[in-house]
Formats: sequence, structure tokens, C-alpha cells
Amino acid sequence: MAAFLCGKKRILSYKMQNCNFKNLKSISLFILMVYNICCANNVVAQVNITTEANANYYQQQFNSATNRTIKIENAFAVLNFYIENDYDDSAQTWIYKLIELNSQSPNDTINYFIHTRQTEIFYFSNLMQFGLAAANKSLAIANKIGDSILIADAYAFKGFIYEEMDSLQQSKEATTIAKNYFPKKENTYTLSLIKNSQIINQLAQLYVKTQQLDSAYYFNNLAYTAAINDVSKRAAIMCLSTFGNIFKAKNNYDSAAYYFNRSTIQSQQNNSYDIQLWNIGKLMLMQQNNSKKSNELYAIALQLLAMEKINSIYQKLFFYDALQVFTAQKNSSNIANVQQKLLLLIETDSHNGNKLTQNISEKYVTSENNVLKLTIKELGNSKRLSRLQIISILSLALLAIAFAYFLYHRKKNKLLLIIQQQELLQIERNRIARDMHDDLGSGLTRINYVAQQALTQEPTKNDLTNIKDISTKLVESMREIIWAMKDDNNTLQELLYYIKDYTVNYCMENKLITQINFPVDLPNFKVEGQNRRHVFLSIKEALHNVVKHSNAKNVQLNVQFADTNWQIIIKDDGIGRGETNMNNHYGLFNITKRMQQLNGSFKCKKDNGFELFLTLPYSL
Repeated sequence: MAAFLCGKKRILSYKMQNCNFKNLKSISLFILMVYNICCANNVVAQVNITTEANANYYQQQFNSATNRTIKIENAFAVLNFYIENDYDDSAQTWIYKLIELNSQSPNDTINYFIHTRQTEIFYFSNLMQFGLAAANKSLAIANKIGDSILIADAYAFKGFIYEEMDSLQQSKEATTIAKNYFPKKENTYTLSLIKNSQIINQLAQLYVKTQQLDSAYYFNNLAYTAAINDVSKRAAIMCLSTFGNIFKAKNNYDSAAYYFNRSTIQSQQNNSYDIQLWNIGKLMLMQQNNSKKSNELYAIALQLLAMEKINSIYQKLFFYDALQVFTAQKNSSNIANVQQKLLLLIETDSHNGNKLTQNISEKYVTSENNVLKLTIKELGNSKRLSRLQIISILSLALLAIAFAYFLYHRKKNKLLLIIQQQELLQIERNRIARDMHDDLGSGLTRINYVAQQALTQEPTKNDLTNIKDISTKLVESMREIIWAMKDDNNTLQELLYYIKDYTVNYCMENKLITQINFPVDLPNFKVEGQNRRHVFLSIKEALHNVVKHSNAKNVQLNVQFADTNWQIIIKDDGIGRGETNMNNHYGLFNITKRMQQLNGSFKCKKDNGFELFLTLPYSL
């Protein structure tokens, strides 16, 4: 996932699977990256000191200034420093100062930038619903001003937040609107706004997430060109990482390694240490089969963490990659080291997160109350404190109280959610145990019985054939159980491809001509493990009935999608069945029960053969 926000913080992360270096170009880039990291110490320290010194300078200027405009300029400078360096509690304090200053003589443009910065604070405090509310306030102000670049900026914020909420379609829609609103000629603002390259790169990353790789490449190429033209170094670095992610998804690991290395080198040169650390993790994954190089990279990462303050999100992402590498290498000492660091990060985040969230909420409520007081005073002075206005003010006050109440119970709800997840996990474990007992236990018992019979007399070819057939079915059952257990398979696309593969092979073995029709563009939704297995076993039962009862020569498997549900249709050209009552056929009865468990339906009819309709909801 990736998101550009203010300065260094306007970006998160990607995921990449293992790959190996396959050419000299990648190796040379890897060596150059190591050299650059090891030589960075003095430059990094100087940059950080200068940045903090500037923040202190702006704070002194704020305290000494008497002019309101100068105070606002310096307040924004201090605020941006705290946001970029993860001091969200202090940043919320400066939001309060800016609201108070702007209330003296309200300015819509200043108000817009206050709300976008408030959105960022909520975003990085993981309060996405409140961040979305702040982003909507920004959008309303931008529409009032009528400046297209502010409208584009506000929609881009909404796109980032929707992505973090896993609402990819809404994120894509908001980001596309931001792209369309972005002006050909940018208006000049003192405070930073989203760049066109950042918006287009975000769109490319969303296409990567939805596996639309050609579109992802097209938009990322546009974004990279725009970043070069804008002289936006961080955007260009992110585009290089996106190229790596695209080529990785296409299984072109040579090109992926090349672009990830270029991103790593340039992020080091640009002091983008979060991207640099994340890239080192990806390079470790690429070197998983080379313990010496992966250990060298791990040491470099630890040195970088000792030198720089890097967001815990990136630290955890790196250590998860490192844990995967060391687990594959069975390096017990490094595994223990990484696990210890992850536990410390998680405990620290949990402690600081609760404290930070409470502090931010208190300051936000104080800020909202201050706005309410100023509003009441202004309305009182102008004698326009109408009944409707009083109700609106009281509603805002109740909203602030509800917000504080929400935060109070948030920790309790998290604990309840963990307990529920553990209960669901235990239910899933019990189900897997039942499946293994039913499918595998009975099969092994039959093999044992046939073998015992064969031992009492000279084994026949029929005995050996029985053992072979039973063991083949056991292997298939085990494969199906494992397939249903893997989270990586929890997509509609994976389910349909698995059904297609099984159908083709099964019908070929039974000399049936198969025709399979899937839509070109498949919807993107999840189908959980047990639900996937119910759907697959229903198809399996239906095909078994075709082979056993129909005397058919051809079979069709069609998939159709409607507004509220989707269907799997199986049709053969056989003799059909004399009875279509579900209760009179054990196989049809099983399919009916499985569809009921999925909140779907099942029906069949005779039509120049036999036709079965499995109707399913989208929420599986």
C-alpha cells in the first residue's frame, strides 16, 4: 500500500515476494547501495540538526511576532516539522493555535490548509474515519474557494484514506477525480500541495493492487515523467519502487531487482530513510538463498535504524521481511533477534498509541470547543443566535463528547475483537480437524482393510488397483484441504481458476468435451477458505453426477455476474435424470445444503440434457 502525504510522510509501503539477482547490473547496483549507506553518517546527522534548528527558529519567530500573518506562517512551519517527524501530539497543539489565530479574521484558504494538516494527523494516528471527516471538510472549503488544485488536493487525501480502509474502488474513484481536477498550470501557494506525479503514481499503485498491471505500468510511466519535470525527487523514487512492484507482479524479477535497487540508491541520496529501510528488506528477500549477503544487508539495516528515527510502520515491515528470510534459512539466532525486536516495537506502539490517541483526542475536543465558543460569541455580538444555530452548536458539542467516548471504549473493543478472532480461529481449526478425520481417516481405514485382506491371500491386481485409487483420492482431498486453508487463495479469481483446472482435468479423464466461459473482467472480492471449499465441492459433486448418471458427451461451465448475486451454471447434453427433487438424490441434496450455508440457492431443470444453477451472494 502506498500513500503520499506531507513531505517525507506522504508515503507508506509495498509488498514483494522472493526473487533472486540474475544479472551483473543488479549486483553492481546492490554493491553501490551498500557503499552509499555505509558512507552516509556525517551528512545525515547534519541534515537532522539543521531541520530541528529551523523548527526552533520558527517557534521563536512565532512567539516574538505581533503580526498575525507572520505568526500564521511560522505556526505552519512548526506544524509541518512535527508532522514530518511523527510528533503527532505536538502537531495537534499547533493545529489548535492556528484555528485560534484564523478565527480572529477567518480566511478560507488558511482554513483549508488547517483541515488538510488535521487530516494528516488523524491519518497517521490510524483514526481513518475522523481523517475522512476532516478531508470532507477540506473538500467543502476547496469547492467554496473554487480553486481546482485545492479540489484535486482534497480528493487525493480522500483517496489515500479510502485505500487504508481497504475501500479500493472508492480510493480509485477519488484519485481519478483528483487527477482530472489537477490544473495544467499550478497556482502558487506558500504551503505545500499534492503534485500531479504523486496523484498519478497513487493511481498506478491502486492498479497494481487490483492486478491491472498494464494500466499500472501506463500510469506509473506518466507519473515518473511528471516527477522528473516537477523535480519531485521523492515522487520519482516512489515511481521507481512502483516499477519494481509491477515487474515483480509480472514475475520479471530481473527488472524488479533493477528498479528496487535504483529506488534504494536514490532514497539514500534524498534522505528518504523510510523507503531505504523498506527496500533493504526487499533486497534481503531477493538474497534469501544467500545467507552471507542477507546477513550483510541486515547489519546495514540495523546501522540505519541506529542512526535515524524511522516510523515504526516501516520498521515492522522490514523486520517481517527479515523474519521471512531467516525462517527460510533456519537461522535460529537471527530469528530470535528479529522476533525480540518485533515484540518490542508492538509493545511500544501499543503503549504509545493509546497515550497518543488520548492526547490527540483531548486537544481535538479542546480545539472544537474553542471553535464553538468563538462561534457563539460572534453570533451573540451580531444578534443572530437563532434556534437552528443553537441546535447546530449543541450537535457539534455532542459530537465532541461522542468522540471522546469512542476513544475511551476503543481499547476495550480491540480486546473483544482479539478474543472473537481467537474464537473464530479455534472454530476453523476444529473444522480442519473434522475434514481431515472424515476425508483422510476413512480413506486410510479402507487402505488398511484392503491391505489386510491382501495379506491373508496372494494379492490380486484388483487389490493393488483399489489401494492406488483410494490413495489418489486421499492426495486430492489433502490438496483441497490445504488449498482451502491458504489465505493467498481467498479471491474469486483464485477460486474460479481452481474450479477451471479441476473441471478440465476431470472431464478429460472421463472423455467429456468441456466448454468453460468466464467473463473477461472478474469482480474483485474475497471468498473465505471454508466458503471456497463449499463452492468447489458443489461443483465437484455436480460433475460427478454428470459422469455417473447422464451419459453425456459435452458439458458446459458458465459463470455470470448480476447486480446482487452471481451464478455458476453447469449444463450437459445427456439423458438427464428421471427425478429433480433434491431430497431424492443424495448428491443434489448435498449441493442444496452447501448453498444454504452460503446464503445462496440451488435449482436444476431438464433442457435437452440437465442444467444446474448455483446462485451465490457477493459477500462470501
